Amino acid sequence: MQIEANAKHEVIEKFSRRSLWVALVIMTLLGLFAFWTLVGASGSRLAAALLPIAICVAVAALGKAPGTTRAQQAVQQDELRQRSLGLAQRDALIAVLAAQPLCAYATVQLALPSPSALMACATVTIGAIALLTSLLWRDR
Repeated sequence: MQIEANAKHEVIEKFSRRSLWVALVIMTLLGLFAFWTLVGASGSRLAAALLPIAICVAVAALGKAPGTTRAQQAVQQDELRQRSLGLAQRDALIAVLAAQPLCAYATVQLALPSPSALMACATVTIGAIALLTSLLWRDR
């Protein structure tokens, strides 16, 4: 019986980790698409058509959530996972704060259109990618 309980727990942990990878891919795609659209690069119409398809494929590859909600909550409320999440949030904040001067300098020097929108896009994308990457790195 104990072996079965551990196996279920491992399946839920693997699904949770796979979910984080899918979220990382989706946030990267959305950030690149937003940046590409704001810069006014050619081919943004094709990217606009392919982006929803890519997101649907990523979510379909994820599959159905295994286990019960109680077991999923137990995995999410694990003390080590909570500590990893706290450290990942700190890392994301540091990444966003460090990126602000670089983004401001780049938008001024490159004379890109709508610099405030580009900085906002870069800030959100860098923060989300840093959070997810750090959480994947730190989480078991």
